[in-house]
Amino acid sequence: MARKTAWLRSGLLSLAIVMAAASCDNSDFPVIGVQVSPLCVALPPGATQQFNATLFINDIDQGVDNAAVTWSVLGGDVNGSVSNSGLYAAPNTVPPPAAQVSVIATSIEDNQKQGQATVVLSGECPVVPPPTEVF
Repeated sequence: MARKTAWLRSGLLSLAIVMAAASCDNSDFPVIGVQVSPLCVALPPGATQQFNATLFINDIDQGVDNAAVTWSVLGGDVNGSVSNSGLYAAPNTVPPPAAQVSVIATSIEDNQKQGQATVVLSGECPVVPPPTEVF
């Protein structure tokens, strides 16, 4: 009888752990960072570029999830526009003095967490050594 009771308790405990893990989703963990890719792109006036955002949650790469960010262009529409899906459209003329434009993805979960990419409208992207850490 004691064996059956121990087995039953063990089974119920395992079931409770599985159910607790299944009910857990990403919203239970804070966003710790947003990364935008590509990091830099050189575009001629009027061209477009698709950007993607990766959210990092609790030190785990959760993959591309553009639905969980809002997109913006620093400096407003004069520097181009970006759609809700991260498609950037460069302005038809290079606005002075903006030879470089910042495209920003902001986490919906935590608007203090942002990632940024650079669009070079005149010239080339700078060569930057790869980071030693993601954050």
